[in-house]
Amino acid sequence: MIKGFGLIFGFLVLVALSEAYLSVYERLREEKLTRSKLLRVVITLYGKRGAEWVIRGEELVYEGGKAVILRALVRGGEYTIRAKRLIFDRLSSRGLLEGDVEITGPDLYIKTERAFIDFKRNVAWGDGDVLVRRKGNLIRGRGFKIYFKPFRVILDEVKSVHPSS
Repeated sequence: MIKGFGLIFGFLVLVALSEAYLSVYERLREEKLTRSKLLRVVITLYGKRGAEWVIRGEELVYEGGKAVILRALVRGGEYTIRAKRLIFDRLSSRGLLEGDVEITGPDLYIKTERAFIDFKRNVAWGDGDVLVRRKGNLIRGRGFKIYFKPFRVILDEVKSVHPSS
């Protein structure tokens, strides 16, 4: 009988100790997650011909291997891209542009809410609504792919075309 109580008491002590250990472990794990924040950042991406893209942002937060750049301004050649956020993976040189994404260049204006970009392949794409203003025409569509070198825009689905007067 006493052995039974001893075993039960020992089991309860082990359960209490394991709960305490897990609580301390969770707190330490949360503390280990680092979050860095930089203000007014400039990132230059180099290719075969030198500097190909320059990324500027008001704020950069680095979390989990990805850089989140707020109020991003991206320049590559004659083209400028603006977005509220750029989530940039430095290992793959790819990013996700979110919020009021605008791409401008010579006689060009493109607006969408979300676009992916591959800085190595010089291409951007998305599956959302897009507005393109080029050579006096206003084109609305859904789904797009933009090649920056050489420049080319492909729309998956054209909804309407309006010539500017």
